[in-house]
Order: sequence, then structure tokens, then C-alpha cells
Amino acid sequence: MAGSALGPTMSTGPLQIVSKAEHLTDALRRSGTLGNGRVCNVVVESSRSTLLSKIIRLRLTYEGAASHAPNSIILKTALPEGIGGLWNAGRQEVGSTPRSPR
Repeated sequence: MAGSALGPTMSTGPLQIVSKAEHLTDALRRSGTLGNGRVCNVVVESSRSTLLSKIIRLRLTYEGAASHAPNSIILKTALPEGIGGLWNAGRQEVGSTPRSPR
């Protein structure tokens, strides 16, 4: 996450890369939720914009062993017109979101 003298800032990053099957396979393996399987298909299930961000639910399909991997994930990114502004709420929001057991 990028930062400044005033605090952390949020960057949208290239959503096209983040939502690719290969990128998600790598991220899920690094997190320990995906073993030898791989993400073979990613579909946008829903997408909505809020005042500051865009929230996207991605439905994931796997090939191979993926019994502990999530069926879907949620991506939250800043809206292009809000890039560069401070984004302190994001960390608080993620920190207060309950995680499902592995």
C-alpha cells in the first residue's frame, strides 16, 4: 500500500491484472487456501460503486484440488476520481471484517 506523510493512501492498481485467474491462483496459494488446484475461471458476479470506492464480487471456478478455497472473493478499489486522496478507512474496515475459518 502506498503512503504519504499524512498517512496511507489507496491505489486502484490495474484491476484487470488483479482479477486474472493466474494472479488469483498465486495469491490464494500464498495465503494457504489453495493447494495444487488453480483458478480456471473468474466471473464478475456483482459490482457496485459507493461514494469512494467500487466493490466487486468475483465468482471463482477451480481446476484440481481446491476444497478450502473460497467460491467467491470481494475486491474493493478506489474510484478513479478519488485516487490520490487519503484512505484511512480501508484498513479499519478490513480489520473489522470477520474472516471465515479455513
